[in-house]
Amino acid sequence: MTYDELYKQGVENYHNKKYYEAIECFKQAYDIEPYYSCINFSGCCYFELGDFKKALDLFKIATDTNNWEDPWYNLGRTHLEMKQFEPALKCLDKAVEIAPENPTCYFYKGVYYDDLNDLKTAVFYYKKAFEISKDDENK
Repeated sequence: MTYDELYKQGVENYHNKKYYEAIECFKQAYDIEPYYSCINFSGCCYFELGDFKKALDLFKIATDTNNWEDPWYNLGRTHLEMKQFEPALKCLDKAVEIAPENPTCYFYKGVYYDDLNDLKTAVFYYKKAFEISKDDENK
């Protein structure tokens, strides 16, 4: 199979909650083309499987690109899941810095403040995420 076929199959498996199968597809795809998207998606699989340590390790590798927000907010949400609030906020802030137009970055900042029971700030970030999403739909 080609990289594109393996990657597509991995994404399909991920969306169908076949995480182990997805991980295998992403590993094979990465062996063909070592793209960070395979590492990031594998981290998402481990996150969904509840293996937060493995997810954390993979997201840290994927953040080496430094210019792609997805692994940064995924790293942040993993820290949140592990109740590691300070590193979570740093990662989420980095995601916003990289992609201030990405609503997902603000959504996870909302989750962060929600977890801290700072509902006013959480609502602010949820609204910001919604507004950006709404603006994107109107373009």
